[in-house]
Amino acid sequence: MYDVAWPRHQPIALNYWNWDEIEKLELEHVAALRSIIWLWCGGSNGLEASRKDGSEEKPVEIFHIIERFCFGRRRLHLFGRDTSVRPGWLTIGPKLTSTNYDRESYNANFVKNPVVTRLVALKRYQRLRPKSPPRKIGHQM
Repeated sequence: MYDVAWPRHQPIALNYWNWDEIEKLELEHVAALRSIIWLWCGGSNGLEASRKDGSEEKPVEIFHIIERFCFGRRRLHLFGRDTSVRPGWLTIGPKLTSTNYDRESYNANFVKNPVVTRLVALKRYQRLRPKSPPRKIGHQM
């Protein structure tokens, strides 16, 4: 995984993460037990197609999808840039020169109070969210 849009006329650099390195990420150190982690591996179709040639920006649509389907207030954006700082996200990255980080506001997200740590879910979004299938009683895996 490398967070740069590849120009079509240049060879691809070899400084990206392979699947073994991604699997070694210690996500339990940055994620709560019941959380969703989005690892976006850009491709040549789908949301990636909305990038303009030479742009290093992630498509804004990926942020919209995450914000509509993940209602927690603890959002971490790794490898962010100044142009991708968003309200409700903690953005970090080597190319970041400014921040909207406020220690008091951020720490308030970790209080054990569901009103503080969750956003209000609109019914239409709730209907669209993927759901786990119901467990069958007496069924063992």
